[in-house]
Amino acid sequence: MRGELIFSLDCEGKWGVADALGGLHAALNDRALAQAYALLFDAFGQESLRATMAFTSLFAVDEAELRAVAPALRALGQRGHRWYEPIARALRNEDFDGWVGKPYFERALRDGHELGWHGYSHHVLSDDVPREVVDFEFAGAGAVARRHGVPLRSAVFPRNAVGNLDRLAAMNIACFRRSAEDENKLLGSRSVRVLNELNVLKSSARPDVRKHAEGVASLPAGSLLNWPRGPRAAVPDPVTIARWRHMLDDAARRGGQVHLWFHPHNLVTAPRMRDTFAEVVRYAGALVRRGDLVNRTMIEALDEGGGLP
Repeated sequence: MRGELIFSLDCEGKWGVADALGGLHAALNDRALAQAYALLFDAFGQESLRATMAFTSLFAVDEAELRAVAPALRALGQRGHRWYEPIARALRNEDFDGWVGKPYFERALRDGHELGWHGYSHHVLSDDVPREVVDFEFAGAGAVARRHGVPLRSAVFPRNAVGNLDRLAAMNIACFRRSAEDENKLLGSRSVRVLNELNVLKSSARPDVRKHAEGVASLPAGSLLNWPRGPRAAVPDPVTIARWRHMLDDAARRGGQVHLWFHPHNLVTAPRMRDTFAEVVRYAGALVRRGDLVNRTMIEALDEGGGLP
């Protein structure tokens, strides 16, 4: 059995950092995001690789639609749901810089990537979130999906906070990416996660589709391509590249699975990551061309694993 290669990208722009818009994240403007998305689209295209690009719904719409939803966002903020306050403030000021990713959504569709879902406003959707917020997020996401006319079958939960699986199934989403902490509690520790990045002998994963009672399945959490900021900046780029090469070679040799994920805006906030991403994609592309690995989207991996009815 050939090894399996999956890419999933959390496409969110400023929606993903609405609670921390200053400092590092002030760099997430339209120009920088356009450069980052162009780099990754070109890298995938050169190697004929496809990804699951999971978009936050409101990142995939235009300015007119954001103006239309702004009163509802403001009202939720006024009722104490603080996530929405900075978003509503930006939209009230006609500040759309970094908030509109519709061009990237449209290019992903043109380039043949799978379009997945990554929340509506990127509010977390764990089971302890107030019902008013959950209803708003899922209703809004369903409305955007219907207007786009693009079926969404895979999901990545905002902040990897898994919950409300019944609502996910009601959207006709078939699978989601599990969180690393759910698979290994030790990875809840930042220091453990950083130390894990130094393991250049890391093995590939076992393909493991899990079916949940709510009528949705889950795929393994995969591994974050190292984001070299903060403590992670201490990890040398050659170590990151060696680690991913070993995982890919191991998957090719043993029929394992490599699932690489990150946020496209990471290429803005940690420019070193552009080189590691490009090198890993080149290496993976060569293995796919030789027939040692097969590149699948999340929904294709679910189908291959027997998770689709």
